[in-house]
Amino acid sequence: MLNIGGEKIAKRLPNGLIVTHGKPKEKSLYLTFDDGPNESFTVSICELLEKHDAKATFFCVGKSIEQNPEIARYLVEKGHLLANHSYNHLSFKTLTLQQQLAEADDCQTKIESICPGLPKIFRAPQGQLSPALLLKLKSQGWKIAHWSFDSLDYLQKSLEVQLEVFREKAVNSGDVLLFHDDNQIAIDILEVLLPEWQQQGFKFPTISELIG
Repeated sequence: MLNIGGEKIAKRLPNGLIVTHGKPKEKSLYLTFDDGPNESFTVSICELLEKHDAKATFFCVGKSIEQNPEIARYLVEKGHLLANHSYNHLSFKTLTLQQQLAEADDCQTKIESICPGLPKIFRAPQGQLSPALLLKLKSQGWKIAHWSFDSLDYLQKSLEVQLEVFREKAVNSGDVLLFHDDNQIAIDILEVLLPEWQQQGFKFPTISELIG
């Protein structure tokens, strides 16, 4: 499968096709979290964000919303945005196009049960987005979101090692940052970096303002 959701390809496509970044002059960073809501970590992440007056976009797995609906409602109450990360978080390389579409639709049903009327914003599991899936989703009115900066928190290494990702390559205004709300290391990273970014003048809106 040609994966146009791969970071190198996606970042070269127009933002109207796949949202990967905001405007560099706006001094904003867009925090996004995949794979939740998670009963062990999502609320702690939300509390940390609130402490720093930050909003985020949570790309939720439909099955996790079904298991943790109260946490999904809590995110909405705190002003965060729920978006779609498929129902089962399966590898899309193993699914037919119709199965992929069903994964998106089934997850959106769960999101609608929590907060009706939200825009349909999709991020494919592992960024596995084929041209056929992209075109079909766009024809159905979906917005497709990716990222421009991967925190690599899924590696689950020490905090010092994980922070090197950000020390070696600094974030830029408009970056859409990829984290996961199913691990402690994301919390540890952001406890260090959120105050630094605030001091640099960054704001933290949801990606709703990027999708048009």
